[in-house]
Amino acid sequence: LSCAVNKIRSKTPGESASALLSLQERYSKKVEKIGVATMSGYEFYKVEEVIRAEADGRYTEIYLVNGRKILSTKSIGEYEKILTGYNFFRLHRSHLVNLAYVKKYQRGNTPLLELDDGSIVPVAGRKKDGLLAHLKIN
Repeated sequence: LSCAVNKIRSKTPGESASALLSLQERYSKKVEKIGVATMSGYEFYKVEEVIRAEADGRYTEIYLVNGRKILSTKSIGEYEKILTGYNFFRLHRSHLVNLAYVKKYQRGNTPLLELDDGSIVPVAGRKKDGLLAHLKIN
């Protein structure tokens, strides 16, 4: 990284900006698909197709925009590590949601999120402030 920075510093301002944009594009690209581990192998889906994930013991149920539900052999914690950089948020020990599909936030003793597919997901009290910050309504 320091070599790259020094190389950019030696360029003219116009060249530097172009070089920085090129570096940013190269290193900021994310994987567009996620591999969902199933009993028979892996199924691949675009990240934006995933609405939410729900823990089911050691397994995870993945809910897609087309209404499909896939039982995965990976834990919800493994999916949290993969999807957090893609606008997903762990609301509860059992729920990970794609914030792009949030339709409604309901206050209460147990706050709830309604998603575009009609599902209603509880928000753990300790996660509420973080969620509101991510939704930029705090």
